[in-house]
Amino acid sequence: MDTLLELSKRHDEWLKMATKISGSSDKAMDLVQDMYLIMGTNDSVLREEYSNFIFTVMKNTHLNQYKKNNTFIQDKEVHKVNFVPLQDYNEDGNI
Repeated sequence: MDTLLELSKRHDEWLKMATKISGSSDKAMDLVQDMYLIMGTNDSVLREEYSNFIFTVMKNTHLNQYKKNNTFIQDKEVHKVNFVPLQDYNEDGNI
């Protein structure tokens, strides 16, 4: 529990970081909330400077959501992405 208390002291900083990662203030709030859940269920010990670790947690969470939803936000617009399995490419890199 001490981890969450320590993290909550820098909540505004996490929101700014998450907004830069996600491109949306709404998604940033969800991303920070997910980070709290991940960190709260993890028995990791935070060092004095842990911002890079938190950034990595939020970035990976965002990428996992991106892959799951096949969407990304750019210039406040949602774009749909279609993933092609690697085995569908030939030796020239074409489908």
